[in-house]
Amino acid sequence: MVKGSKEAAREELSTVVLSNLRNEFTGKDGVVHKVVSDEAKEMLEGAQKDALEIMRGVTVNSDEEIKNDAYKSVTNILDKIVGREGMLNNMKFEIVFHRDEFKFLLNLIRTKFEYTVDTIHYGVELANFVEEMGQKKGGFLTDDTSITIGMSMIDVHNVVQLLNKHTERGLTRDAYTFANLLTHIGFSSRVYAYYKNIFEELRNAFMFWTPTLEKSANMTIDTNDKYYKMIYGENSNSVKPELVIEPEPVTDDVTEAISSDEPSI
Repeated sequence: MVKGSKEAAREELSTVVLSNLRNEFTGKDGVVHKVVSDEAKEMLEGAQKDALEIMRGVTVNSDEEIKNDAYKSVTNILDKIVGREGMLNNMKFEIVFHRDEFKFLLNLIRTKFEYTVDTIHYGVELANFVEEMGQKKGGFLTDDTSITIGMSMIDVHNVVQLLNKHTERGLTRDAYTFANLLTHIGFSSRVYAYYKNIFEELRNAFMFWTPTLEKSANMTIDTNDKYYKMIYGENSNSVKPELVIEPEPVTDDVTEAISSDEPSI
């Protein structure tokens, strides 16, 4: 296999996923449900835009105080969105249910899943939560009625861990219901993956940008790097004037010190 082909394939897949994001799911009754609310969507996309604008507005020639403030601001944005207690892990992603999928999941939680001393309390909480949300949404008038239940991706992950242990024998009605349930969960999970990918790439762009603020004789900036283009735009064909760093002449006094430096890891 050609070196780097896995990384290239992964990047290509990410591009396909990102370019084909769907935030809406249509139920059997024709009702269109949004996985992420417009408000949350605006907050996430606004945070990304703000971080890029901050990085774009600060260069190697900016005052040190401005650089430090920019660094802190972008760090705070990343922590607010993708930190351990950040928005992305705790916001609600809506999962679509019809009557059969709702009853199927609730039955699994109550009678099929196996619990340990570490998971029994979560099972009780999950059963109560699903049942209460079903009642809160008004229940199901017909088999085609669709409702959504908002769950954090941490809770979704825990549910999937339980579902992974479930099996169905044959292509029965329950098997199809099981498949539909997994499809609906997967649909919402892809929306989460979309935003997670965006902010992972933003973090990588931040790591690319940070060293460009330091004046160094050895500093070079790859204007073809995808993170450079992410910050400064796809049509950036040359280094911004503010980013050009003129190398200082190396004197005989420091030549030996430079040659003896160990490569950084």
